[in-house]
Amino acid sequence: MKIWEKRADIDPGKSFKSFLYKVAENLVYAYFRKLAKDQRLLAKLTAAYVDADTSAADKLEAREHHDLLRQAIDSLSPQRKRIYVLCKLEGKSYEEASQELGLSTATIRNQIVKANKALRSYLYRNQELTVLVLTEELLRHLR
Repeated sequence: MKIWEKRADIDPGKSFKSFLYKVAENLVYAYFRKLAKDQRLLAKLTAAYVDADTSAADKLEAREHHDLLRQAIDSLSPQRKRIYVLCKLEGKSYEEASQELGLSTATIRNQIVKANKALRSYLYRNQELTVLVLTEELLRHLR
């Protein structure tokens, strides 16, 4: 087909065999370029799919960890829960929490220590050790 399309470019004074070889060579190169381009596209699409799938799995896992953490926090006594939420989730200092709640800073500190112990205990009872480690990382990031 290429020979017919290029018939106007064929020089009768030159070797037709060389022309034919060059056309075939160019077709082979074009084929492999297209094949490489298709493989790169397939690799990109596969990577994007895997990333999206991993991202969805990560989001689901994070949501499960968040829900478990929320349940653990809800298991605290009302006063301890309020102190924990103020200091760890809302980022208030112990002094700010003590002023807001009318408690001493030592009481706030003591309640945070007890809340952390209770949360670790709750998480340990309700999940495998690996999830506990991941949740502790989440708690560290929330501070």
